[in-house]
Amino acid sequence: QSTLSNNGVGDPALNLGLTFSRHTLVCQTGFTTWLPVTSTSNGFSTGSVLVDWTSRLSKRVGRLVPFGRVDIANTVPDTPVFILPYTAQGFNTRLEGGTNVEMTKILSAGASFYGVLPSGQQHVYSRMVTSSNSGMTGMAQSGRGGNGFMMNPVTVGNDLTSDHGFSTWLSASLPNYIGLQVAYTRSYGYDLNTVSFGVGYNLGAALRHRRAIE
Repeated sequence: QSTLSNNGVGDPALNLGLTFSRHTLVCQTGFTTWLPVTSTSNGFSTGSVLVDWTSRLSKRVGRLVPFGRVDIANTVPDTPVFILPYTAQGFNTRLEGGTNVEMTKILSAGASFYGVLPSGQQHVYSRMVTSSNSGMTGMAQSGRGGNGFMMNPVTVGNDLTSDHGFSTWLSASLPNYIGLQVAYTRSYGYDLNTVSFGVGYNLGAALRHRRAIE
């Protein structure tokens, strides 16, 4: 399958993925490529092509659905529950493991632990301090680790994206293929707490239902 998406202010992304399933075991793998068409001043673009290879394995055990995920990329990808305060360019491996719990037919909850392991030099473009509001255009500050994205529009150095933490979320599958989700993420590497809220519409399920009743 393939999708084309845009976060509204950043680079458009092309996603190609495959899903394999056998009984209660589901394996998903795919590539996402971001095309540099927007300005780097807002922190949502690095001005370079970014590529992420994702592999995810999950298995249903009763009401539990434990999963593991690995991302290998020249960036650090956002997740549905954690929109990063920066966009990064540089080699990174992201590991995540956790589980979903189906509480009712409508409600489910989940939690996961994650870690980001950078390698080599990183360029971090802040989404919190942009070039326009800092008075600095194209200025890069050198650094190593920490949360330089809170002070500089661009930070260059080693281990800048090193991070670990956990996420927890509550999801609701409502009628008419609408989904709601509220989530909390604790980043220990950046000493950062994030709360997110999302609304989704399952267009694929809606189209399949429409074909079934026609």
